[in-house]
Amino acid sequence: MVIKKFSEPSEEIIKEIRKVELICKEHDKLNGSIFLDTSINFNSEIKSLFLLYDNNILVSLVSMFIPTRDEAEISAYTLPKYRRKGYFKKLLHEAIKEITKYNILDLVFVCEPQSNDGNEVIEKLKAEFDFTEYFLRYNDSVDDMEVRPTPEIKLKEAEKEDLESLINLSQEIFNDNYEDAKSMIIKSFESENTIYSYDI
Repeated sequence: MVIKKFSEPSEEIIKEIRKVELICKEHDKLNGSIFLDTSINFNSEIKSLFLLYDNNILVSLVSMFIPTRDEAEISAYTLPKYRRKGYFKKLLHEAIKEITKYNILDLVFVCEPQSNDGNEVIEKLKAEFDFTEYFLRYNDSVDDMEVRPTPEIKLKEAEKEDLESLINLSQEIFNDNYEDAKSMIIKSFESENTIYSYDI
């Protein structure tokens, strides 16, 4: 058994993770996917991905999304035939050791209601339900999607000059403090995978 830790996954590691994710999603009838863009984490050096290998095969993983110093959002997968061997527990222990270095005290566990094994783990951890997020997906072809102009809303791609407006907006919507909102928005500007737009 080998545990590897990363602050940023390579393309090869992402492929390994997606393979495990697909098997687990099919087995547990899950809808969501692990968010692997670490560029939005508040500190680029923090290790946020923990992988456990058995005979050179990735069998279990824990990923943390940490946009602010307030909390780490934990997502995890373990291949069905490797469950109940304590692998998740070992990875979670390593993840907690890492975030403790940064004084992050709160954990948010992502668990879909249909995941029996996931809910069993949550119960053993004595975690309490906090909130529900909804997953929206457009099922038809994007080419067939009819977009009607809405005269009340005009979107503008945000630029760095819009930083203060975006910080204020983030604080208003998510109740973020100023520094956390600023850090997350700056990281998003630096990320290749994020575009900010806002109503003008």
